[in-house]
This record gives sequence, structure tokens and C-alpha cells, in this order.
Amino acid sequence: MFHRWKERFLDKRSRATHREAVYKELADMKVCLALVTADAEGQRAVEGLAGRMKGVKVEGVYLAEGKEGTMEEADALVVRGGDFSFWGKLKNGRLQEVLDREYDLLVDLTAESSVLGRYVLAHSRAAFIAGRKKEGTLADVVVAPTVDTADFVNQLIEILEHIKKG
Repeated sequence: MFHRWKERFLDKRSRATHREAVYKELADMKVCLALVTADAEGQRAVEGLAGRMKGVKVEGVYLAEGKEGTMEEADALVVRGGDFSFWGKLKNGRLQEVLDREYDLLVDLTAESSVLGRYVLAHSRAAFIAGRKKEGTLADVVVAPTVDTADFVNQLIEILEHIKKG
């Protein structure tokens, strides 16, 4: 019961704020933030995205929805429900630092919407957000349903290569 209340408070803090999307051409991007699940697939997704975005520094935020100890890398930023107070206030200083940094692009590589993911999307200072088509997405560009994460990354890179600033 308390868990559901905490999720409701966190969800209220995750409501989208007004922001204006600013797109940089792929060739001009320097820093990208990837939002992924805290498991081996999430690690592979960040590596795959970094491999496709040559010259762009890709950082990962790993969401551990009820999973403990799923990440192998000690320096990975893993976000858990315990990183928030009962009232939905952020307690994780590393995550706050990431949310305060400016990114050219944030890519939501998660397959399903989650309270933790929506919080990161709503509070990030990313100039442009891309994600999969799913319920509750906060993305500026949405990629149609894909077979897997690699397919999503391929489609996204193709879309980003074709967007030109006017």
C-alpha cells in the first residue's frame, strides 16, 4: 500500500513541464544520454547506440524497477525506487548531477513506460528526446514499434540522419 502511494507521489513529480525541443544535426551532437533497463540488455543497448553515434559521448541511466544487483559495472548510474523519498523527492546526488547537465539528445531505449523513466524524462535538460512508441512517452520524436532495441537504434539513427535544421 505504501509503495503505491510513493509511486503516486513520484508520478506527480514526473509530469511533463513545458520545454521547447531544440534539435542539433547528428553530425553536431556531442553528448547523448541513454535511458535503459538495468540489465545486460540495457548495457548492450548503450554500447550499440554509442557504436552507431560516432563522435558522440553516450552516457547511460539504468532503471532498476524492483531489480537489485542487476548491473555489473560499479560506476554505472543505476536508479531505483529507494533513490526517492516517500513524497517523491530525489535523494540520489549522482542522478541529480546528470539531470542538471545539458545533453544534445536523450534516447529512451526502454520498452515500457515506468514511473522512474518518466521522472528522468521530465526532469532532464536534454535539448531533444527520442523514444519508442509506448503509452505515456514524453519524446519529441517517436519511433514506431520495433522488433528489438537494435532495430529501434537503427531506425532512430536513420531518422536523425535525415532531419535537417531549417
